[in-house]
Amino acid sequence: MAKERRVTLAALNVALHAPHPAELYIQLFRRAFRSRRVVMLGTLHGVMIGSMVVHDQHERSARITGEFYRFVKLDPREPWFNAESNEPATEEEMERVNIPANLLPHLQVIPFFFNVRKHHLWFVSKDQKSTLGTSTALRFLNILLGEISQKADLPEVSVTILPESTSVDEILALPRLEYLRIELVRPNPDDGKRGEARWLRRMEEQRSSKMKLEITRARGEALIPDAETREMAEVAAENGAVYGRGRDPIGLPIEDSTVDKPMLRHEYLDTDIETVGHLLARIAMH
Repeated sequence: MAKERRVTLAALNVALHAPHPAELYIQLFRRAFRSRRVVMLGTLHGVMIGSMVVHDQHERSARITGEFYRFVKLDPREPWFNAESNEPATEEEMERVNIPANLLPHLQVIPFFFNVRKHHLWFVSKDQKSTLGTSTALRFLNILLGEISQKADLPEVSVTILPESTSVDEILALPRLEYLRIELVRPNPDDGKRGEARWLRRMEEQRSSKMKLEITRARGEALIPDAETREMAEVAAENGAVYGRGRDPIGLPIEDSTVDKPMLRHEYLDTDIETVGHLLARIAMH
């Protein structure tokens, strides 16, 4: 009998900076997969798209499933340590080390599911010993897809963290709100969101790919964001970032950001009923 295990899912927003058909997203991911590009995150860990399948390419239900591979990429030129002698390894000991360059240790397989219409990418952030933090996945895809889109002459791409739906309300409700920063990259309102469409139009008219709004309170006052500022913040929550700072009752600063509130879904998986892939599809296509 299978035992339930806890799986944590996280999500990113992947947006090309132009209205376009689903085929461009598929082309972007196919090129990224075929490049076999390993993105180094730090000095040891590498991440790449290890496997990928496109489903219903010409349908509104187009989706991409696959796996990210995360592993340790050792540099044999770095110093080694002999745990038995409690000393650095000698040149003679190092000469006996023979690890083929094509074998990389500590592989972690991270399933993902990309809903092309919504341009939301869900992935397994934690499942047993396999982990991939939201900020790590964000950096990996921004580097990889940014390079691929530039080389293939595709529209500019932005990858941002999808925050919890209440994140903007919580930031704007900070007590004695004194500072608000909204960073907006071009949204792609393919799923019909009117707010995103309005801000995309404004940015296109100004030939802008990014907008940044900073508001600071007047002395002795607290900020009261108007409807336009609120709408910009809602759009930036999925297409950029929102940061706010307020003060608690004794005057100490309180900070909050959409980046610090990633959308996480903690699910219990019964492998007698469904696979990790089915779980991802159920959440991503909702």
